[in-house]
Amino acid sequence: MSGYPTLSLCMIVKDEEEFLPKCLESVKDVVDEMVIVDTGSTDRTVEIARAYGAKVYHHPWQDSFSEARNYGLQFARCDWILQLDADEELAREDAPLLKEILRAVDKVPEVNAIFVAIHNIFKGGVAKHYFQRIFRRGHGHYEGIVHNQLVYDGFAATSEIKVYHYGYDLSPERMERKFLRTSGLLHRHLEEHPEDTFSWSNLVRVYRSWKKFEKAVEIGEDVIARLRDKMSPSHWQMIAYDTAYSHMMLGDLDRAEELCREVLEDFPKNLDVLFTLAALRMKQERYQEAIETFREFLRARKEEYRRPRFSYLVVDSYGFEDRAWFNIGEAYRLMGQPSLAEEPYLLAIRHNPKMGIYYRNLAALYGRSGRGEDQISVLERARNEGIGEGWLFWELGFAYWRKGDLRKAEEVYREGLSHDPEDPDMANALAQVLLDKGDVYEAGEVLERSLKGNSDHIGLLLTLGLLRARRGDREGVMEVVRRVGALDPPNGVYKDLGKLCRAIGEWEKAVELFERYLPGNPQDVDALNELASCYARMGKHRAALEGYKAVASIDPRHPGLKDGIRMLRSML
Repeated sequence: MSGYPTLSLCMIVKDEEEFLPKCLESVKDVVDEMVIVDTGSTDRTVEIARAYGAKVYHHPWQDSFSEARNYGLQFARCDWILQLDADEELAREDAPLLKEILRAVDKVPEVNAIFVAIHNIFKGGVAKHYFQRIFRRGHGHYEGIVHNQLVYDGFAATSEIKVYHYGYDLSPERMERKFLRTSGLLHRHLEEHPEDTFSWSNLVRVYRSWKKFEKAVEIGEDVIARLRDKMSPSHWQMIAYDTAYSHMMLGDLDRAEELCREVLEDFPKNLDVLFTLAALRMKQERYQEAIETFREFLRARKEEYRRPRFSYLVVDSYGFEDRAWFNIGEAYRLMGQPSLAEEPYLLAIRHNPKMGIYYRNLAALYGRSGRGEDQISVLERARNEGIGEGWLFWELGFAYWRKGDLRKAEEVYREGLSHDPEDPDMANALAQVLLDKGDVYEAGEVLERSLKGNSDHIGLLLTLGLLRARRGDREGVMEVVRRVGALDPPNGVYKDLGKLCRAIGEWEKAVELFERYLPGNPQDVDALNELASCYARMGKHRAALEGYKAVASIDPRHPGLKDGIRMLRSML
């Protein structure tokens, strides 16, 4: 572009056919040339690069990112160099900003590098840090075999040009390979440079991210003890944060809090440490303090959004506003103040409408408060957002069922089964709704299909027993009772079995099952009422009367009590 300095894209790649097209597409109209060094790809990486007009050079991998990057710099011919990895892309809306910043700094010979804002995308959040990804050709090179650093002449300008990095949003297998490679290179580097606190901070972070918390604590505490006075402020904050987080995950909350407080004394706006301290207080059940600390985090995050501050830190919690609001809601719920939890839950959803747990907990709050329509509304909102988790269909279907809308309940359960046809609980719920609708034949088909792969599923068997009871199949019901009893079910199941036996007039067996259930649940008036009615049917009137007295002492308004007494009087 006339009037603008020229820009070379320089990359090193290996087997990047999945990510490379998105990367090159994001810069094809921004850079003047693409220089790509391939270190041994066996997939379509080279073919893709050439399709975008890149100059491709082959170079064997030497276990050093800096060596490979420096090799490629010799082929660049433009005024400035942009360095990207294949799993990154330039924010399309920032292309004009990049060109304007280049034109401005090109006129200042003392400035030879430009920091950009790297947004690391991972499951459930976004982390942010700044890195020098643009530099004047001939005035910079890389050092370090891993997490290589740009060494440049003069000064660097800062910018908010965004680069999105997707390298942490990979499958568990690929992340495992990545961590193994990175930790191995870092250990090798640190053997030769034992006081390199930048590499130590990266190693602690690798183990923390890898969930090797014991190793992260071991290394972090050792480095703090040996090199605290030699650390830069950013290295100290990162090592202390990762070590504190690892302590928290291991249950050592006191040491974790001690490290957090030490950092916040000098750096009170450190987002990661604020969030970790708030999470600690949740674990310590200091809920009011947790709320205050999460709100302090949110104030600092809002300030950062309005006026971004350059920092050498990697900020993991950059995109954690939703988590902070959700935890505030949780704290209010756990403090027994559900009315105060509603707004934080809604704010969590507003910040991240794709997180299922936010809808689930808000819906549960509405359900406990008797706000059935609001519960259905929030669950439908989650459904419309494309959240396909099994709990959603289960709870939404149940909400419609409880409301008496069997048609909608059936629709939701069928959708749930379309997402997971092997889910026996969803099949069981659908069968029960069909039974309530009177579709006995189809309910039987649903049960039969699901029981083929889940022959010991107690819920399916109980619904099968209910279906047989409605058909008047006494022997079929007793077969179900025997099958379920042989599974040594939880105590609550004996009540369900007793009700099945009562439904087909097997009074003695029903009494046996209710009497097995009630010692663990002596205040269950429904079971007591069922037991009393069985005694009445058997002609054991005194026992029946004692049962109804027990019901009356617990709940004198129980709906079955008057009918039971009336039946007993007619018998006498």
